[in-house]
Amino acid sequence: MKKLILGLALGLVSTQPVFAACAASNLAGTWIILGGTNNNFQGVAKGTVVISSTGVVDATKSSIGFVVPTSTGLGTFSTKLTGKLSVNTTCAVSGTLTTAKTSYIDYAVYTISGQMDNSDKNTISSIYRTSTYDIGMINWVKQ
Repeated sequence: MKKLILGLALGLVSTQPVFAACAASNLAGTWIILGGTNNNFQGVAKGTVVISSTGVVDATKSSIGFVVPTSTGLGTFSTKLTGKLSVNTTCAVSGTLTTAKTSYIDYAVYTISGQMDNSDKNTISSIYRTSTYDIGMINWVKQ
């Protein structure tokens, strides 16, 4: 009976997938981001973020476009992104994205807190808070 119980216990343990720890290199690449806010900005956004192996956002290749309500309907604008992100071994993602100032908005610093999918390391779900007191979420998909 002890062998049967031990065998069943080992069987349960051995069927669980084991994934490698996350590393900074998992952030490197091109990410499509989709976001939305529910505070004072009240818009949706889509963009591309290119991140180096050290977590630095490539400002020449990274931008975000916004669709926002205006007094005359929906307005759109886009802006460049800079910043730096990091990921720890448990796949927690943190850092900042900063939008450039445009004629529509002042610059904003997005403080990111999220979780990378540990199985494929190609998706991130995150929330943010900005320096202009906006909050929302951003989903990331690696290209």
